[in-house]
Amino acid sequence: KKYSDVDFTVVAGASRTSVDFFINQITNAAAKGYSVVAINTGGTAKQIAPAINKSIAEGVKYISFDGAVPDSPGMSSKIEYSNYGASKLVAQEYMKLLPKGGKIGIIRMFQGLPDCDAFIDGFKDGIKGSNLTVVAEGDCKADPVQARRIAENMLTANPDLVGIYDSVDVSAQGTFEAIKAAKANVILASIGGQLYAAKAIAEGGAWKFTVPYPFEQMGQQAVIAARSLALGQKVESTITIAPLPP
Repeated sequence: KKYSDVDFTVVAGASRTSVDFFINQITNAAAKGYSVVAINTGGTAKQIAPAINKSIAEGVKYISFDGAVPDSPGMSSKIEYSNYGASKLVAQEYMKLLPKGGKIGIIRMFQGLPDCDAFIDGFKDGIKGSNLTVVAEGDCKADPVQARRIAENMLTANPDLVGIYDSVDVSAQGTFEAIKAAKANVILASIGGQLYAAKAIAEGGAWKFTVPYPFEQMGQQAVIAARSLALGQKVESTITIAPLPP
């Protein structure tokens, strides 16, 4: 939807870890006349926090979506998906598919960022009391190439692995290739709901399900919140989108 009462500009870096790009945009936000910035930090939240804090001191209001900035307490709002709840749904599906239990590997992204850690914490809490056991973990930083290497090592070290939970679809592509190459009887699951994941699932291979991640809804909420702040209206400090079933 277009709004006649505010002007929006959309800019994007080359990748989720383009720290220099983020810092440059943030540093120049006040000089460019921006009153509000809605930012998807990717994997850069810790590195760009000082620049955000300085920009806030210069009068610019900030909203995070799809990636909080815990080191910037002056943020006006954060828009989040219930990553914890979504990963508990993953756990529930695994327990249905593997009623006898077994060994599970986890491939995560950006360890230490609260939003990313929630993808793992919810899963671990979700399998408590079941016969599923996490025996291996790795951080691929949302990179399919790294995910494939981690998955290969997991499969070699744990030939009796029954499942690998890769926290996001993008890196699960690499994990999927590792499982196929090893011809392993392993169930792959992820979060994202991307079309390429749905296609792989439909083909009936190791990739069994993906829990949707509402990127569009988060972006829409960010635009709505940014407009409200620009017009001097109140915005909730935290806006949480409930998890969706696979």
